[in-house]
Formats: sequence, C-alpha cells, structure tokens
Amino acid sequence: MPAAAGVGAGCTVAFSATLPTTFDTNISTGYPSLTFTEAANVTNYVPGGKAWSEALSQPISQDYPNVYKAVYDFGSDSITFDEDSDDAGQVILQANLAVKTDLAVEVTWDDGEVHYYTGKVMSMPVQGVTAAGVVMRTASFRRTSDVVVD
Repeated sequence: MPAAAGVGAGCTVAFSATLPTTFDTNISTGYPSLTFTEAANVTNYVPGGKAWSEALSQPISQDYPNVYKAVYDFGSDSITFDEDSDDAGQVILQANLAVKTDLAVEVTWDDGEVHYYTGKVMSMPVQGVTAAGVVMRTASFRRTSDVVVD
C-alpha cells in the first residue's frame, strides 16, 4: 500500500489467467512479464493479507496463557464492481470461478506502487438490485500467496 496517505481514485485491479514462471518482479519471468487485464468499474476493493492463527498454552502455574503463532494464511479479498459481462477482466474472474486453478492479480495504487499475488475466485454473486441501482457483483477472492511489491 502507499507509504503516505492515499486515495482510492486512480487505483486499478487487474487479473491474468496465466501464472508467472517465477513469483517475483523479474521483468522476463516474474509478474511483470504477464499481461494483466483490468476489471472495469471496480467500486470497492477490500484487500486481505497474511494473518496468523494463535496457539494457546495455559500452564497451571500462571493465570495467563502463553500465546504462540501457529499457522498463517494469506486472507481473502472482496472486489465489488458494476456488472459487465463483456468486460475482459470480469470474464477472467468468472472463468476462474469455474476452475480450481490460481490466477495472478496486479493492484496498482494511486502512487504507482504495484502489488502482485495469486489466488482463486471462490464466489461472485450478484448483489441486491434496486429499481434505480446499478447491478453489481462482489467477487470473494482467496489469496494463495503473499504480496510481492514492485
């Protein structure tokens, strides 16, 4: 994420169904070697991130637990956008929902910093619809790797 306070305007979220040979910023074999397709009209992006589960031990000689880091996962993202079945980025997301393979993600922040990671689309339902509202979808995206910053 940007080092200084930033705004959401100007950020993009893009996808590639192809994975890199190396999961780094190498221009020939890493994430930058891929062709990413932006999802149009993203209205809300809530990124996940690495989170540890805790393991507790309660020695009988003390009245507080010992806390340890157990295992971690990479979290889930929530990506909401105006539904557009012709949008190439949304087509990539919809196609990934139908398979069990990962896709690559490129998030470009308003200051130009780029984050790359991989994951799977776990769901992509249509959100509630009103007469005067825009039909929207929210993709639940489960991360399968840590973020690589470029």
